[in-house]
This record gives sequence, structure tokens and C-alpha cells, in this order.
Amino acid sequence: MGKGFDNIAFLINDQYVFRFPIREKASTLIEIENRILPVISPLVPVSVPNPQYIGKPTGDYPWPFSGYKILKGSIPTALTHEQRFQSVEVLAKFLQTLHSFSVKKAENLSVSFDQMDRLNIEARERRLRPQINKAKQAGLIEGEVANQVEELIATTTNPVENTPDTLVHGDLHFRNLLVNPSGKLTSVIDWGDAHIGHPAIDLAVVYSFLPKEARTTFFKRYGNVHQETKRLAQFKAMDTTIFHLLFAYEHKDHELIEECKSILFLLLKA
Repeated sequence: MGKGFDNIAFLINDQYVFRFPIREKASTLIEIENRILPVISPLVPVSVPNPQYIGKPTGDYPWPFSGYKILKGSIPTALTHEQRFQSVEVLAKFLQTLHSFSVKKAENLSVSFDQMDRLNIEARERRLRPQINKAKQAGLIEGEVANQVEELIATTTNPVENTPDTLVHGDLHFRNLLVNPSGKLTSVIDWGDAHIGHPAIDLAVVYSFLPKEARTTFFKRYGNVHQETKRLAQFKAMDTTIFHLLFAYEHKDHELIEECKSILFLLLKA
């Protein structure tokens, strides 16, 4: 059915998706999903994978795997602003519910705190700079977009506000969302990066998925968010989009290249 960085997926009888790790690190991510998704599934207002079959390592295959009923929908690409507006309410309710989940309960499910230092902006910038230069050389970002990327980097610093940690999805971008034929959000997939961390990690999707005009409505429904958190979320959205843009370029995926360019233009409107 598909193959990503960490897993390969098979569709069984047009009803079930079975996902198998293809590297050792990914096996830990599957275990996180298997623990947390059965608990999260009945709480959130969107569909999420809910493992009904959990495979154990054997001599033939060394890692755990899982199977769940297929989630209907498609990855959102080439959506209009009007289509994106449809998802404001459900996205706000989803993230409000997820970020309100008890950290203590998450710890009891063996969900760890952020071990990748995802909002160490100085470290992220050092890794991001060569990627931006490569994207510029390839003509993927230029002109005003390139200037705005540089400005975003220059004006974002490591968090200083005492923002409480929450349970986060950890990898919330358009390739982990599913929408119905009208373009409205229906499902959130790929929960292997779920952890206890800064809410800006997930709020990045507000900038990469929603138009500027929809964000005020989102934050009214979600709740008050400090300006620093919003800036960090915008930076995270840019960082992730540059990564996907170069991935698309390296794999000559022209449709994905154009989608990433559109998202970059969208998220820089703050």
C-alpha cells in the first residue's frame, strides 16, 4: 500500500492496513502507537488508527507490527482556501482534546518526554541552513519566499516562556492527515512520534494547513496561546516543509514539490 521512512504498509482484503517496521528504530514507534491509540481513539473528534491486531517478534520477523481497519480519505493536496476553512473547528477540537490529555496518564502508558530536543532552535538552524542553501541552489525557494524564510529564522529563538508540556502527536503535517472528498479533515495517521512535549510541535499544522484568515478562529476555539508558541509553531512548520520539499526534489516527485511550495507560501503569511 505504501512505504515511508520507517514502515511498509499492506492493504488486506480492502479492509485492514498492516504496518511493518523496516528498521529497528521504527519498531519502538509502532510500540508507542499500540499503547496509546486504543486510549486516544474514543476521545478525539477524528478517526485515528486503532490497532486490533498486534504482532509479536518471531524468528522470522524481529519486530512488533500492527493491523487496523483502513481509514477512508486522501492526503490533502491542492486544496483551496475555502476547502481548508472547513477543517478549522475539527482541527481545533482535535488538538485541544489531545493537548488536554493527562500527562500522568500518558506517562503511565510509557509515553516519553521529548528526547529529540525538537525545539532547540539553535540546533535546528544549524541543520536547516544547508537544506535552505540546497533548496535555493535548486531554485525551489527564491525571491520574497526566501527572504521570509530568512526572517523567520532570524526572529525565532529557543523558548523562554514556561509553557506546560502536553501529549503531542509529534509529526503533524499534511502527509499525516486524511480528508474527505470535499477536503475536510477526517483522520490523523502515523502516531509513532507521539510524546510529551511542547504544544508548538503540533500547532505547526495551524500554519502549514490553515490559511492566515482561519488561524484567529482556530485559536479562539483551541484556547489562548502565547505569541512565542505561535512563532515556534511557524518555525517548526517551515522546518518540516523544507525537509519534505527536498525529499520531493530528490525523488523527482513534481506534485509533492508543488504542494510543498504552496504550503511554504501559506505558512509564511503570519
